[in-house]
Order: sequence, then C-alpha cells, then structure tokens
Amino acid sequence: MLFLISYLIIILFLIVYCVDSLHFQPLFPLFVILISTLYIKVNISILVIMIFIIVYRRNIQFFSHSLNIYNCKKMKHDTEIKNAVKKLFSMFNVKTNFENIPKHNTIFVVNYPKLFYDCLATMLIPKDIAIIMVNRWDTKNTWGNFLFKPIYKEEKNSYEYIKKQISKQIQKTSVLAYVMKPRSLTFRTGIFRIAKELNLTVTPIVMDTIKIENCQIIKQNFQIYIGDSFLVNDIDKDICQVKKLFKKKIKIFRDTKTIL
Repeated sequence: MLFLISYLIIILFLIVYCVDSLHFQPLFPLFVILISTLYIKVNISILVIMIFIIVYRRNIQFFSHSLNIYNCKKMKHDTEIKNAVKKLFSMFNVKTNFENIPKHNTIFVVNYPKLFYDCLATMLIPKDIAIIMVNRWDTKNTWGNFLFKPIYKEEKNSYEYIKKQISKQIQKTSVLAYVMKPRSLTFRTGIFRIAKELNLTVTPIVMDTIKIENCQIIKQNFQIYIGDSFLVNDIDKDICQVKKLFKKKIKIFRDTKTIL
C-alpha cells in the first residue's frame, strides 16, 4: 500500500514538474530524497539524503517557510502571514528603499513576477495594499488565496468595473496592479488611463525574482525598488518612462544577483 501511494506521488510530481518545471524546481531535491528513501538500500539512501540536505539545505528551509505561510492562512491567522513571509525572505539579502513609499494612497504599478514565490514579496511592502488580480481559478487558489483585499477582474471588458473598484478602495488603501504582461515587455495601459481619469498618483515598483540554479536556491540579493510617484499627464510618455525604469532596474538586479 505504501509503495502504491509512493508511486502515485512520484507520477503526480513528474506530471506537474513537466507542466510547470520552473515553479517546482525548488521541490526537486525533496522528490529525490523520497525516491532514495523508498527504493535505495538503507545505507546508500542515508548517504544520498545527507548529501542532498547539505547541498540543498536552502531549498528545505524555503519549503519549511512556505509551509508555515500556508499553515497561517489555513488557520486564518492573517496577522501572522506577513511575519511568515518576512521569515521566508530573510533567507535572502533583501534590499529596499521603502522610505520612498508615499504617505498618501497611490496606485502601485509593478513588473509581472517570474515565479509564484515572487508575488509574496509584495507583502513585504509596509503599507496596506489591495492587489488587482485576474479572476481565474489558478490565481484565486494560489497567490490570491494569501491576500487580504484582492480586487478580482475579468480578463476582458472590465475597465469600468476596475475603475469603480479603485475609486472606492483608494479611500481606504493603496492599490497595486501588475502592468507588464508575463514573459514580455508589453504594458497594460488601462491602469494609467484610470489613474489619469481619477487624478490619482502612480508609483512604480520594480520587483526582483528568486534565482534558481540547477534546482538549487542560491545565496542571493532580492531587491525591491520604489520609484517616484507622479500624476499621469501624457499616458504614452509616462508609460515609456516607467518601461525605461523597469528595464534599467531589472538589469541592475540581474547583474548584482549573486552573492559570492
């Protein structure tokens, strides 16, 4: 029975890994440990496990912190989630300029994260924020499941609805929108039009990504840069300036990623 369950776990992991290997790379060492425990002789499996624990200790630590975040949400300890996220990112050398965050409520525009784990970094920002998300099963049941005040939108024809929601929410908290489409430099322009129509400031945030090499979470910097707030006057010109900021900072993040 135990071997049947283990076979099912292995098959399930391989299927998920093939579909989305990028997000499941940090869990690969745990998969190897499971295999060695079940199918290799005890003395050899102990050696394999010890080697993987030493080499991939940061992955195990990362996984442990991730479970803690999930447990806080499951137990509805919302006040503890941010502390759990801080513990997770304490694994990295986090660099920020949070002193540049405006005191007034604003619309934060952010580059789209590469990994699901990167999304959690928005919870490091010391300000109450409502995040705009697409109303899909995958977003609502992963990243969206950890948010306090998500604003869900449909993928199409939701401009007026989002504008109305932002107009109401901005009285209470700031709003955050991912404006750079996944895996491209194409920008969503709607949020800039809304900001102009509602006369709200826009504040760009450039978010780093967690680097994984050979399935290993390496020692690294993780940087969050808060740009200067501005009122939207010329939409095309302002988007161009934000694009330039994103491109410049992302290159700096990449060049200064690894800690020797």
